[in-house]
Amino acid sequence: MRPGESMWNDLKLFTGDVDIPLTEKGVMEALAGGKAVSEVDFDIIFTRRLVRSKQTALNAMTQDTYRRTTVFFEQTIEARLKEGKNVLVVAHGNVLRCINTYLSGLSVDEMLALQVATALPYAYAYNGHCFAQHCLLPPTHSDIHHSSWGWDGTASASKKGDLDSLI
Repeated sequence: MRPGESMWNDLKLFTGDVDIPLTEKGVMEALAGGKAVSEVDFDIIFTRRLVRSKQTALNAMTQDTYRRTTVFFEQTIEARLKEGKNVLVVAHGNVLRCINTYLSGLSVDEMLALQVATALPYAYAYNGHCFAQHCLLPPTHSDIHHSSWGWDGTASASKKGDLDSLI
């Protein structure tokens, strides 16, 4: 798939190896391209190092990843939360980016800009109906004193639970 329209394509300039980002139209084209191949389960995606290539690939795969992730989240993870279970999700960055977007109500642009740090726990409080807040774990001083967290510092990171696969 060729990358979506870049800012220089719009100006009729040759881009070549110049690293130019996509226009808003280019982002929409990438999303449409992703929708066209959404039924294909790709094992790997190759792109050039240029930002427009990465944006196109990310936009193309993000739409399908978001759909699959949110369906799984609602049916599997949220169901366990409603049972009062504490759930740890360990997944690749794009899946976690989609979950954060879903829980925080981020826009597509915000989702694409979201950087998910490696091996950094992030918590969401669930009240049985919605996800009200989030914090890094262990919580900061201000998070600890927020009434909805109930963090007493005694929870063990080594606690074992059922292991399940995400997507």
